[in-house]
Amino acid sequence: RLLRVDPGFDVHNIVTVPLRLSGQQYSEEARPIFFRDALTRLDALPSIESASATATNPFRQWGFANDVTPEDRAADAPPGGLLQAGWRAVTPGFFDTLKIPVLRGRTFSSADRADTMPVAVISDSLARRLWPGRDAVGQRLYWGGVDGEPRTVVGVVADIRDVRLDADPTPTMYLAYEQLPLDSMTLLLRTRPGAAGVAADVRRTLHAIDPALPVPDVRPLEANRAAAISAPRFRTLLLVLFGGVALLLAAIGLYAVVAFTVAQRTREIAIRIAVGAQPRQVVRLFFRRGVWLTSIGGAAGLAAAWMLAGVLRSLLYQIDARDPRMFALAAAVLAAIALLASYLPARRAAQFDPVAALSREQL
Repeated sequence: RLLRVDPGFDVHNIVTVPLRLSGQQYSEEARPIFFRDALTRLDALPSIESASATATNPFRQWGFANDVTPEDRAADAPPGGLLQAGWRAVTPGFFDTLKIPVLRGRTFSSADRADTMPVAVISDSLARRLWPGRDAVGQRLYWGGVDGEPRTVVGVVADIRDVRLDADPTPTMYLAYEQLPLDSMTLLLRTRPGAAGVAADVRRTLHAIDPALPVPDVRPLEANRAAAISAPRFRTLLLVLFGGVALLLAAIGLYAVVAFTVAQRTREIAIRIAVGAQPRQVVRLFFRRGVWLTSIGGAAGLAAAWMLAGVLRSLLYQIDARDPRMFALAAAVLAAIALLASYLPARRAAQFDPVAALSREQL
């Protein structure tokens, strides 16, 4: 189910390249120049369809978060802000590269620079929380505390999941990179279908700009997503393994105990047959007893399992820890084993010769 979760953007044919610029070599003014040059050169490669950058490596980094406050509600907000939202610094083309739908307004352009009006693009869920029933485009908000210059919302985009697939999308604000020039960014490059040698092209292009710049990893975004679900998948595998072993041990133990209990009453079975009881009557007697004991044990086990199932809730995604079908299946398997363990030994004992069975008991 995690594999089928829609992250809100197209992960196919995207490669990620995390970069960290040296603080000594790249000042805040030099960083936008570097990324502007790098993205222009990468976008011109035959193997690249579009290029952009973001502050968070999708599915490999935890996102950033900060308080946001609408300007018209700042007077009533606490000093720290009204509510917390995720944020990303992104370059122009980010939304096009990932094919994130733009719902209203516009996204960033090359005109959104440090010396222009601070702007922001927000996700649909953040827009609904900050201005319910109103158009967020054109509204102004504070990022962080309520001091300083507010940012103007210029666009609203669809919600995405770029950190966790097993959680609801985080209300997010996107900031123009040239107005927040961080030293660590991740390049997002949409490659053309069937393109080969992308990693080599990327490394060669970046080293042409800065030969000393380390390019540690050129990795498909789909590999990031697969790695993001590896831990839940491993936990699920362990649950299946331990659950299967537990069911097997319970089945073996249950059969052995019930069969041994029936076998211990061989003398009673022989006496009943000796005084005129039919074998099927004896089998029915023990089978009814098995049904009664199984019903009691099954009810107690289901009640205990129902109470303890909540422990598994955090390990499951869109799966009810108290799924009635799973409870019914487990109970049916153990009940069938218990009834079989009641029936087979009783049937076998009822077919014995009473005299031989009693003689063997006396010996």
